[in-house]
Amino acid sequence: MRWHHRSKNIKSHGGYFGCDKCTQEGEWCGKVIYPETTATLRKDVHFDEMADDHHHLGPSALSSLPIGMVSGFPLDYMHLVCLDVMRRLLLCWLKGPLVVRLCARKVEQPSQNLIRMIPFIPREFSRKPRSVSDVLRWKATELRQFLLYTGPVALLNVLPESLYQNFLAFFCCYHFAH
Repeated sequence: MRWHHRSKNIKSHGGYFGCDKCTQEGEWCGKVIYPETTATLRKDVHFDEMADDHHHLGPSALSSLPIGMVSGFPLDYMHLVCLDVMRRLLLCWLKGPLVVRLCARKVEQPSQNLIRMIPFIPREFSRKPRSVSDVLRWKATELRQFLLYTGPVALLNVLPESLYQNFLAFFCCYHFAH
């Protein structure tokens, strides 16, 4: 459970009404997901009123502070971007539907490219690159490093052009947002 769910006294991000930013009820799909993109957004005033009894576990000790209990808490990039989107992209390219899966002869190429980069990775990075076959064991820092630094090089001339451009669009959106 992420720390702010406990301090805000709300359902966890894995709960059916756990989304911090919208009011939709999650759906079970092997885990709770929130597929809607147009759900009603949560508002600070509704949080203060505890208007959604499915979302609140009880009053929050933080409610007396002069911060918005919805607007004052940012989304968690580590879970949303690194451990979710970036990992899902890698898994799609390795084991996903045929339209996005790498052909068998190209599956090892990103790993080989990453391994060749190891001598050039500065010590400021906490982890050295490793094979994409270990992606389920990659930590968030490895996925972030792949997205922002090593991935654009490791995937060059590996992914089909349309998938590579899609990855670069994701890279640019994330890179320039931070």
